[in-house]
Amino acid sequence: MPQRNPGAGHSALGLGLLVFVAGASLMCVEIIGGMTIAPYFGSNVFVWGSVIGMFMGALSLGYVLGGKVADRNPKASVLSVLVAVAGVLVALVPTIVPVICCALLETDAGPLFAPLLPFTALVLIYFLPSMLLGMTLPVAVRIGSTALSTVGAVVGKLYALNALGSVAGALVSVFVLAVFFGNRAILLGCGAVLVVVAAVCFWLERGVAVGGAERGVRKAARKPTPVPGLRALVFICGMLLMSLEVVGGAEIAPYFGSNVFVWGSVITVFLGALCIGYRVGGIVADRRPAIVTLTTLVAAAGIAMLLIPLCAPAVCKMFVGALPAGGVGVLGALFASILLYFPPTVLLAMVAPFAVRLSTRRVGSIGGVAGKLYALSTLGNVVGALLTTFVLISAIGKTHLLELSGFVTALVAVATLLNYNRATGARKQPLLVSGLVLLAVAALALWPKPPLVPLAKEGERLLGIVDVAGSGHWHLVEAERWDPAEGEYGDYHLLRRIRAERESAYHHVAVIEEKSLPVGEEIRTIDGTRFNISRTTLSGNRRDLRFDRYVESSVRLDDDARNIRKPYTAGTTYTDLLHLPFIFSDEITDVLIVGGGGGVVPMVFKNSYPRLSIDVVEIDPVVAQVAKEWFGFQPGERVRLHIRDARMFIHNSEKEYDLIILDAYTAGSRIPFHLTTEEFLTEVLDRLRPRGIVLMNVISGVTGPASRLFRAEYKTFGAVFGFDHVYVFPKSPSDLAFSQNVMLIATGPRHTRRLSSDEVEGLAKARTASGKIKMATLPEYASHMFTEQEQKDIRQDDVPVLTDDYAPVDMMVIELEE
Repeated sequence: MPQRNPGAGHSALGLGLLVFVAGASLMCVEIIGGMTIAPYFGSNVFVWGSVIGMFMGALSLGYVLGGKVADRNPKASVLSVLVAVAGVLVALVPTIVPVICCALLETDAGPLFAPLLPFTALVLIYFLPSMLLGMTLPVAVRIGSTALSTVGAVVGKLYALNALGSVAGALVSVFVLAVFFGNRAILLGCGAVLVVVAAVCFWLERGVAVGGAERGVRKAARKPTPVPGLRALVFICGMLLMSLEVVGGAEIAPYFGSNVFVWGSVITVFLGALCIGYRVGGIVADRRPAIVTLTTLVAAAGIAMLLIPLCAPAVCKMFVGALPAGGVGVLGALFASILLYFPPTVLLAMVAPFAVRLSTRRVGSIGGVAGKLYALSTLGNVVGALLTTFVLISAIGKTHLLELSGFVTALVAVATLLNYNRATGARKQPLLVSGLVLLAVAALALWPKPPLVPLAKEGERLLGIVDVAGSGHWHLVEAERWDPAEGEYGDYHLLRRIRAERESAYHHVAVIEEKSLPVGEEIRTIDGTRFNISRTTLSGNRRDLRFDRYVESSVRLDDDARNIRKPYTAGTTYTDLLHLPFIFSDEITDVLIVGGGGGVVPMVFKNSYPRLSIDVVEIDPVVAQVAKEWFGFQPGERVRLHIRDARMFIHNSEKEYDLIILDAYTAGSRIPFHLTTEEFLTEVLDRLRPRGIVLMNVISGVTGPASRLFRAEYKTFGAVFGFDHVYVFPKSPSDLAFSQNVMLIATGPRHTRRLSSDEVEGLAKARTASGKIKMATLPEYASHMFTEQEQKDIRQDDVPVLTDDYAPVDMMVIELEE
């Protein structure tokens, strides 16, 4: 066995440091990379799908090229050069991002190729440094390998160290750097760290010889024959692994929100599981390098995946109820992810180092073997991420996708083992065992799953099913509430049912109806149980559009709860406040509404103000379709629907508006940061006519610890429109410390005089009385307006102006929930 020279200790330290930092920097750049292009192309699932696909594609090519370099020139100095060049390129990113993104936005790509613009930007900006960082791993494996018997352990250890670096990079970038620093500073810091580490590693590696087979010599021996079925197994497992990660975040989002902390928790758990899986897989591969061992691990991963939809609701509810509200978005999601996703991810991560060990015949070829197989696995990651994001979630839903993934995983494991035995001439085929495994897996996949949308909310219970004549079956719901008339708590009853459910790339969308019951009468369920109705719902008959656990839109139903009530009426009171801009101008004709939801607001506006011409921008086509089918949304000549990210729509639009309503901020930690920033509001101002009005619906406290989101947005509004043009209307002025709908209104530059609170209330009364404003409750909401002195008292010194470079709105939402 070749002897390592006295510098081997330094070599191991330098190699480990470089691999760890490369993983950490790459993950940090990936997360921040999506945030740097979001201001230009939006912060939507397709942008983030492009981010994942581009980075995985760069790594795949990097692994292949790195493997070739490793076997031809396995020098430690090569690693330092690769990392140093990558560091310089990362440091240049803040300079080239605006140049490339602005140039692409000016390109007339057309609707067919417009979705490719963010992917093109990512390739031009991040592909080369990501590929160079990917090349480091196979080179490091070749340098660290000394004997065939330890190949699995070396591969597992170095890839685990790289994954551990990725864990650190994800945690630090999401929970620390993004909270305290802007994107530019983070990228410059990553570039500087890479260059410094490359220099340190170059110094540590001086004079260290590479162990193992001869350096730089290419043997003429024939390449080893690939293990039958192994490459297909590596590719498919890589695809399923990344599909599980994408679905994983969507699976727990209904309980913990869809913010950077939830996705950071999911990414951290997956990377941590990869770290352990790589390490353990390498050890097991050296001890038991047999195909039956590998396929058993894969089959076990499939079974673990099938358990996820069965256990997810109970696991998530356990942590939602066990932790304080403010900690749910951070710790609850992390703990739930560990229980649900850690086991299958560890098992799938063991596949790659195991495959390298089974495929390696001599140490001198380890770099190429590791590079090709990890490239194949990463290519599977790319396919899994893109296919899941753009096709499968919307096509079949999260639950069916997990069922399909688990069954396919077990099926591939069985097929690989049978194919290997047939190719190698094995006499005994494990047909009976394989058949029983697949039968058990199929039964587990078909086992009934808990409902994704429980009809009973917290504190409620279902009493049975009621058959309402001409209206079908409803669930009888019982809960407790305070009765002001009697001064005590008492049970109330109502009927509730689900009319439709859809999966989209953004939400689990449900249409839920509620029906009040006649007080003082008796109702009987279909099993014969009788209940006396002493109280019923205060909301009346209504149909709600629910995104996961949160009501997004609502309309009133008729007395029989069959059809939408006429005249068309919103089922939520916050929409009443959206009529406030008509106080400030009676010249509004062209309206832009950002955030379509159930289409309730545009339909109310259309029916109330015949002169209006309305453009509605909604990012989710599934939501738009549900709005048409269930909420009476009827796009046409006066109401035009645009399925697009609002930031891109406003950037590319040349039309000016009298009123722009920004209502894309959903409850439950769903605030697209790129629609809150100074740069975005500046573009909004450019699309506003001189006497126009802008309204933003902010869900936040107004005073106290839960108010940072509102105060930061108020400060940003003031920076763009001028504080003399900004007005504040809380929905409930008596509960300013609690989360509520707060309307921020800004007037255009031609509004040269600021109106007092008395003037605003007087105008509201006059225009409501004259019929110019079609909302009887508006004078009451107008009276909630902050006076000029109250606005001056709004604290701003502890919140930033939100910018594309620094907008920590997710952290503010977590604080809001406390």
